[in-house]
Amino acid sequence: YPNAIHLETTDKITDDYHEPETDQKPLVLVVEDNEEIVEYICDCLEESYELLTAINGKAGYDLACEKTPDIIISDIMMPVMDGMEFCRHIKQNVLTSHIPVILLTAKTSVQDKADGYDAGADSYMTKPFSGNLLKSRVKNLLQTRPKLNEAATAFKNKKQLLHDSASQLDKDFIEKVTNIIETHIEIEELSVSQIASMMNMSHSSLYRKIKALTDLTTNEFIRKVRMKLAEQLLLTGKYTITEIMYRVGMNSAGHFRQSFKDEFGVTPTEYLQKLKE
Repeated sequence: YPNAIHLETTDKITDDYHEPETDQKPLVLVVEDNEEIVEYICDCLEESYELLTAINGKAGYDLACEKTPDIIISDIMMPVMDGMEFCRHIKQNVLTSHIPVILLTAKTSVQDKADGYDAGADSYMTKPFSGNLLKSRVKNLLQTRPKLNEAATAFKNKKQLLHDSASQLDKDFIEKVTNIIETHIEIEELSVSQIASMMNMSHSSLYRKIKALTDLTTNEFIRKVRMKLAEQLLLTGKYTITEIMYRVGMNSAGHFRQSFKDEFGVTPTEYLQKLKE
């Protein structure tokens, strides 16, 4: 499709990597072997979304693993790999398990829809469908997908931050990233590049995965982990604020104080005073 955005097949890994702007268009992957349907879908969505296309499930799966789209629209009847198998692969891979999948089909039986949901589909649309319905479905799925960060304000223990509605793969992913950050927490220059390498992911895939699950950028997530540990150390009463600052990998008192205040609404000193009161 001529208006779909073509992305390079490899990610350039550089030390000066910058996370995407938060207001960039969501990335939609369309997996469909019928050119007319692809054109129709792209016409409906191109104004509000970036678009990638693939002609079968195998090509779509490879592209999804490489580019980590925000949502996938896939036909069921396709050569090489059909939509059901494609959907199962997407939901069973930690890199892509969080991505909402809309399955398209010409079949209307209850069993066909049940099979689609069993494969992990988040929504199901029967051909032919209107452009307005498609746009509404895509928008709603992007707005309502589970965010692991929603529980953050209610619980202090990071184990409890994992929202029940998220898949086990996604919980394991967040826990693994958190463990990597905590293990290397004293490194102030701990970068997105280093974390992505340790996760065996590209920069963009790591960013999209964390953003989808927590609604935070990767750097914001790193800061949150640092500040949660700082709070835990503060509560032990064993360390001075300066010692805690260095233990969580920060060398600037002003930056540490502001980061703590951004996270908890008060400075470390004010936090301790409130506890004493």
